[in-house]
Amino acid sequence: MASVFNTFFSLAFAALAFLLPLGTVFIVQNAESQYERVLVTATDILLVAVIVFGVLFWIRSRKHDPMLRRIAAILFAFLVFAAISLFAVPELSLIQFAAFFRLALAVCAACFIAIIPSQKNMAFIALVIAGVLQAGYGIVQFATQQIDPIPWLGVASHSPFTLGDAVVQTAQMRFLRAYGSFVHPNILGAFLGVSFFISIFLVRTVQRAASRAALIGSALIITVGVLLTFSRGVWLALAVAVIVSYCIDRWYVRRSPSSPQTKNDSLQIFTIGVLAVCTIFIFFFSDVVASRIGIAGNARLETRSVNERLTSIGDAISIIQSNPFGIGIGNYVPYRMQQDRQAGSLRPHYEYQPIHSHLLLILAEVGIVGFAAIMVFFFAVFFVTRQRVLAAEYQPAFLALIIDIGVFLFVSGLFDHAYWTIPSAIILWWFCIGLLLRSRPC
Repeated sequence: MASVFNTFFSLAFAALAFLLPLGTVFIVQNAESQYERVLVTATDILLVAVIVFGVLFWIRSRKHDPMLRRIAAILFAFLVFAAISLFAVPELSLIQFAAFFRLALAVCAACFIAIIPSQKNMAFIALVIAGVLQAGYGIVQFATQQIDPIPWLGVASHSPFTLGDAVVQTAQMRFLRAYGSFVHPNILGAFLGVSFFISIFLVRTVQRAASRAALIGSALIITVGVLLTFSRGVWLALAVAVIVSYCIDRWYVRRSPSSPQTKNDSLQIFTIGVLAVCTIFIFFFSDVVASRIGIAGNARLETRSVNERLTSIGDAISIIQSNPFGIGIGNYVPYRMQQDRQAGSLRPHYEYQPIHSHLLLILAEVGIVGFAAIMVFFFAVFFVTRQRVLAAEYQPAFLALIIDIGVFLFVSGLFDHAYWTIPSAIILWWFCIGLLLRSRPC
């Protein structure tokens, strides 16, 4: 019976990976600001499926790891502090309860992803396929400079001429960034970044030459998709993750048997291909890239974006100083709007956004105690990884993968709030946390 539940868990895990970009939602409570809407997403249902089959398998097999059990206890403490933060909200609404409930579901799913073996890299393959589809969709969007609405996929209409849509403006024109089926290019970039690193892992581990060739091609398509998001935070996070992973991987490989030469050759071909794609992209879109990083063209939008983020950091620090025990999970935007409403300076709803930093946003909403809990959790993840490295439990390729994903999530989260506020990004974050805690890919 345990094997049956493991099969269902593996299928639910793979379905979650493949359908994570799905934007289909049921609107429970609508509002002008997207951060005041209450939504039930299709992926919330898949989270429940992962948890249900995870519980059933765990009951039958009683699989447990003492270290992971302690980490689960830390996460439970974090959820308790997040729940306590709700008492800081003067007028509780569905917004805050929905934020807490989705966080709790994602944390529980991450725990089961960490401890329960899956079958035949199903989730990894599903995520790479989804990454190729999303990258392809993003390429079409950028080529046509138009995104038509697809209600059943949750895709909204976007245009380079619509105020508020994500664009890069040069001296000549405005370029619409690739969205995929996500609500923002930065989230597409984060999803494709994770898909990129998983494709590298599979290139290093699959046996058949045809499979490696298909994976290299997939990774190159995903690379183009990442570039077309024009997400500076994702670009930086990818670069930092690759550098850190390479340094650690070189050290670890010296302590382990070397990989077969054919796989090393495949990795070299893959690296050359990625560098070639990036070089060609910069050559043809040099003015757009230069404008995006603020060194040429019309930098008005980029300057405004940087100034808004600096201002939001000041706002967040002020909120944290005034509310050291938090303002309540899911309450950042409603809190700021209420402050301005009381001061008689309420601005248009679209101008209100959370602080663009995952960690600062957690600190503001759940307070110093909840923030301390999540930092203890991060330290525990590092400690477990270190213990496994010293015990030589990891395959070199899998160690490189978890380092890539860990560094990528941390760095990209420094510049965005999506991992705490946007349903698909929340699920992506905790999906990856579950992977980080695994000792082996399957």
